[in-house]
Amino acid sequence: MLAARGVLGIVAVVLLTPQCWAADTDPAWNNLKHVTHDGSYWFESRREKCFQGKITKITDSSVVVKQTSDGGAGKPVELLRADVVRISDGTAGLLYSGRNAWAEVASLASEEMRGFNVGKGSFLVATKDGKKILVRRMTVTTSDLTLGEPGHEQKVSKTDVTTVGYIRAIPWAEGVEWAHQELGPLAVFDPRYWPHMLHMSGTLLVPVYDASLPENDTNAACGK
Repeated sequence: MLAARGVLGIVAVVLLTPQCWAADTDPAWNNLKHVTHDGSYWFESRREKCFQGKITKITDSSVVVKQTSDGGAGKPVELLRADVVRISDGTAGLLYSGRNAWAEVASLASEEMRGFNVGKGSFLVATKDGKKILVRRMTVTTSDLTLGEPGHEQKVSKTDVTTVGYIRAIPWAEGVEWAHQELGPLAVFDPRYWPHMLHMSGTLLVPVYDASLPENDTNAACGK
């Protein structure tokens, strides 16, 4: 049986709490206040607009993005928090989800690891009996979760799940992932790479699913 062993040792910027999308203090949104602005992210709005850009300003109610795709030529756009469906990067995927989607949980669980990762692929599953289960491998169906490695799995019914959070590395500054992929061992000469190399860059806990909130499993269109 899996235990919550190691949960307290995770360096997370925020904690997963109930009503995370509805509260004024939104831990999912607050992640964006702690990520580098020297990085390019994918943004998707509820109007199904999808574009790439850099964060120039973040408040409790909106994010201002300098577009770098779709011919934006650096044109700034302000997205209200209520309109944001998804924000992601190219290294460890999801940074913010405004959907509260079981389908998002399934998508994250099925992704192959890519790029340099610190905590990529880890999940924190909270259940109705008060357990918090930290797991790196997870299989998702419409009705349940299977947690853990083959031979040591634990099955949890969706009806018993209260929240699911995704643990991922804090995003890299622009160019650092490229240096790691293209330069190989020579990337060590870039000091921006050292925190990742030493596993000291830290992690984010991204709220993905909360059973107490309305579920929205519409497909995310960008950043995949």
